[in-house]
Amino acid sequence: MMRLLILISIFYAQSISGQSAADIVKKSYSQFQKLASYSSDISFKFDIPTVNIKDLNGKVYYKSPDKYRVKVDGIAFIPNENPMKIYSYLGDKTKYNVVLNSTETVNGMKCHVINIIPNGEADFILGKLWLSQTNNCPYKVELTTRRGTVKMENYFKTMLTYGLPDKVIFYIENFKAPKGKGLGPKKETKEEKIGTITMLYTNYQINTPIADSFFPKKILGKTSNK
Repeated sequence: MMRLLILISIFYAQSISGQSAADIVKKSYSQFQKLASYSSDISFKFDIPTVNIKDLNGKVYYKSPDKYRVKVDGIAFIPNENPMKIYSYLGDKTKYNVVLNSTETVNGMKCHVINIIPNGEADFILGKLWLSQTNNCPYKVELTTRRGTVKMENYFKTMLTYGLPDKVIFYIENFKAPKGKGLGPKKETKEEKIGTITMLYTNYQINTPIADSFFPKKILGKTSNK
């Protein structure tokens, strides 16, 4: 029932605008499609309520269509999912419908707000992309899953041609530190606060060969780092 209501409301929004969501998404996807692979230096900065985590530095690697790896020194809690993972999903047009919902301004950039609705089973129930009307890059992403909503904002400067961000901010609600990760507690407060993980990308290397064996193997839906 909820999915039906979502479909009705956003199809109504598109009928008013008269614009093609498919064309907008195609322009954005075509930028990321130029990538066979990339690597980059990466820095993590944490601002999470009740938890002290030191800043970290490492490397990130990607190979089309969906291989991704982050390497940092030591053991740490870091996002290990590709922040641009939605583009791997958008490669197959039969898997989803796209609908233009509205326009909004994100970090000073006027964007189309696009809804991504899976046709069948997927990792998310509803996706939303804020795609720039100027450079087609995704300045904001929200994925509604059965476990909650993943929210992130992207900042672009050096790699606009490929749609790769220089900075990504993940927004975290109700974070609970995993045991045994060496994460020191902060003084707890009654006020609820949304935490963030900021990732800074520098020294991109585009389309350099990376062997498949370099990436973790997926076993029964899980990822092995061996």
